[in-house]
Amino acid sequence: MRIALVHQSGGERGGTERYLDSLWGALASRGHEVSLWDPSTPSGTRRDARAFAAEVTREAHVVHLHHVEDPAFAAAIAGSSAGVVWSIHDLRPVCPGANRLDRHDRACARFAARRCAAQAVLGRCAGLPRWPVASALRVERWARWVRSFPRRWPVVVASVAMRDRIASQGWPASGVAVAPYPVAVPEPGGRPASSASEVLFAARLVEPDKGLGLLVDVLGRLPPATRAVVAGEGPSRTWLERRLEAAGLRDRVAMTGWLEPEELSRRMDASALLVMTSHWPEPSGIVGLEALAHARPVVATDVGGVAEWLRDGEVGYRVPAGDAVAIADRVRALLADGPRRDALGAAGREWIRSHRAPAAHAARLEGLYAAAARSAGKGGET
Repeated sequence: MRIALVHQSGGERGGTERYLDSLWGALASRGHEVSLWDPSTPSGTRRDARAFAAEVTREAHVVHLHHVEDPAFAAAIAGSSAGVVWSIHDLRPVCPGANRLDRHDRACARFAARRCAAQAVLGRCAGLPRWPVASALRVERWARWVRSFPRRWPVVVASVAMRDRIASQGWPASGVAVAPYPVAVPEPGGRPASSASEVLFAARLVEPDKGLGLLVDVLGRLPPATRAVVAGEGPSRTWLERRLEAAGLRDRVAMTGWLEPEELSRRMDASALLVMTSHWPEPSGIVGLEALAHARPVVATDVGGVAEWLRDGEVGYRVPAGDAVAIADRVRALLADGPRRDALGAAGREWIRSHRAPAAHAARLEGLYAAAARSAGKGGET
């Protein structure tokens, strides 16, 4: 089968991009012809939507959309003869602020798409501008973008939590498939020994979504010998650096920017554990799965789809969102207890090996691709 993967990365190398690398390899190893397309150009400008859609669909049996910002491109794909599958990796299709947080950085209890315009004008959304007119315009653009994706397209999400959110916004529940992110377990040979005093945080640096302020609070509660590696980039990097400086923690934290998968893998091996301080309801939390594959326990806030893979007390610990004391207590205890850390890490690695194999994920998608191709009259070749 000829499969076109379409994703607008914006130059980032986060979890979605690492997932696409893995997906490409898994599908190609199963005999498919796989191509990867980016609607943006190196200069940051966008291509002509219709011409680009025609190029993408010319030979493909199936187009697998991931993050696509241009509604004209989505509309052009919808008007083509290709089968289409759409993977939703974040909350943008169900929240104009993209994080489902209110202005107090709490999960939005009022959330409902039809009410978002009113909430935006009242300044209740964390992910939108404070100015009412600017917020209202953002909501209108968001609504136009969402409408460009036909509800007939099969949707793929990585967790039951995401499926429930997508279905609540009008997508037919039968058309929303759960295909949890796959992670390959690395070979143990040649891996560096972990440090008993190094904590890893890997995420896009955006506040309040990823809980950067909470991270600073947690680090301030750990022993002075503790070192942290912050791997990621984003609009809140300068804000985070200033907060670390003000807290007297800057010399204990290495800010690496985005890391290529191989370097992130080395950082995971060198760290004692991974910490996730997210406020927003994580669609899945792929970096946590990667840490488990590296036999590193995870301490994470209990948000979104995290509970579907982070077995509390078995492969790491879940803590209440926003609770710096609880996170710091769990991290401190693990840093001081090597045997416990190793036991949780080994259990996490085996859970990933049993439940998140790339081949099984590719097989799940093959069924969706074949159905989409048949419905578009492209046949179901494999």
